[in-house]
Amino acid sequence: MYPVPVIQNWRLQLALILLSAVVLRSLFFVGFGLGDDLGYLAHVDEILEGRYPPLEPLNQYAYRPLLLFLFAGGVALFGHTDFGVVAVVWLSSLVTTALVFAFVRKLIHPQAAWWCALLYAFEPFNVVNSTTMTNDVILSCLTFASWGAFLVADRALAQPKSIRLFVAAGALMIAAFLIKVAFLPALCAITLYSLAALRNRPAVVARRHAAFYLTFLLALASVCFTYYMIKGDFFWQFKSEAFYYQTYQPDWYRAGIVNYRELMWQYPRSLFGLSGYETFRYLEHGLLFWLFVPASMFSMLRPGNGVTKFLIISTIVIFLFFELYPQHLSPLYLPLVRQERYLEMLLPGAVIVVGTALHRLHQRHRIVVIAILCLLLGNFVVEAARRSTQYHDSQQDVRELARYVKSTIARTNEPLAVDLPARNALLFYARDVPVAIERIGPNQHTDVEGGYIAVGGARSFWWSRELVLDVEPEAVPRHWILTYEVAGRKRPWRPSNLRVYYVREKPLPVSLAPRGLAPHPR
Repeated sequence: MYPVPVIQNWRLQLALILLSAVVLRSLFFVGFGLGDDLGYLAHVDEILEGRYPPLEPLNQYAYRPLLLFLFAGGVALFGHTDFGVVAVVWLSSLVTTALVFAFVRKLIHPQAAWWCALLYAFEPFNVVNSTTMTNDVILSCLTFASWGAFLVADRALAQPKSIRLFVAAGALMIAAFLIKVAFLPALCAITLYSLAALRNRPAVVARRHAAFYLTFLLALASVCFTYYMIKGDFFWQFKSEAFYYQTYQPDWYRAGIVNYRELMWQYPRSLFGLSGYETFRYLEHGLLFWLFVPASMFSMLRPGNGVTKFLIISTIVIFLFFELYPQHLSPLYLPLVRQERYLEMLLPGAVIVVGTALHRLHQRHRIVVIAILCLLLGNFVVEAARRSTQYHDSQQDVRELARYVKSTIARTNEPLAVDLPARNALLFYARDVPVAIERIGPNQHTDVEGGYIAVGGARSFWWSRELVLDVEPEAVPRHWILTYEVAGRKRPWRPSNLRVYYVREKPLPVSLAPRGLAPHPR
């Protein structure tokens, strides 16, 4: 017999879990700051002005239409604010939390639902990602929703209900495709499920599952036909994706140098190892995947729910897809571009496998398992706090710079010279401020002949420190006047304070000054 939870009302369980998710995502909120954010927002602005961005092979943002419209909806509702640009990602995370609860309640065991949903609500990788413009959170939500509808349909006894659910699953999968083509491993996983089911009940599976695949293929054909009407090529998007990656090959790949050890270790390190800086480390996923391995073995060796086994196999399939899928086969094999955020797609399945294993063990070892759950949730909070500190704190200096631009520099009609990372941040945080923002390189500060210049301080973790303009205090030219300084805590991403100088015209050397006049500042 299963132990009865303290709170028996499933609606109250779900409400409390969602409340916990909201609190955590508020505490560890990040906002604008990833490298792609500005590109997406430029297209969002075009959509809000009533036109769609130009469809060009190298404009990868433009063939992610659903993603652009979702981002545009968030900005339309909440403005060009930190929350406005991430609102749809934040909401998708909460929706996935609820979907995990509903999935487990319907397909595995009602009393295991809160265990799994609680783990997802606290999972540190998702907690932080859901407060940024990480589109893989949206993608994971849609692919998991598609899986859920598919598996519920497969269990439904009534034929009409089953068909409707399979059609809904196909529609959700094509919606994932309209977010980005990285949906593909989720489709592969559900296809493997169908192939395995064909062995036991071929006629039933062929008849019922066909509704999913027909819906997906018809919708995909409609998308391709739309591109044909606009660009004259039915396969335009797929050719554009290939052309994009062919064009933007890494320099080291062109030179014939591929560090396979580093590339193949990147995803396992994200799941099991330490990330961050050498002096500021954290586990991106906490201890989740350290528990996923024994939980998977425990579940596979015990008779029980086939859905859990599907999730185990699917998690492995998705990982192997992202790890091994070739971006290029010639002249050298190059695995798909490394982006840790792709691993968002692993999370719903992983938390369900771990959560259901803990729930089953809870029957016999209640105190031990509750202690493990508390330690795991505590670990999740600690790791989320560490990762959020890196993401949020590395943005603080440019936010303070934007406030100074609005309050002071804007009233002087003087330009402001900044490095590339600061310029991109100011294009968002000071987008409506009438100040000329001039970009300069890391070693070009001596070329500035007037106005203001910002040096030092932190930039978003996304950017290489080599791109940050900094000048040692003793090397500051004598005609620069310090007007503003942000004394932030020294971190790996903040080796110095952010300083703003006013650059006066360079005084003439004494030998060149007019006779009878000494050089003096104006």
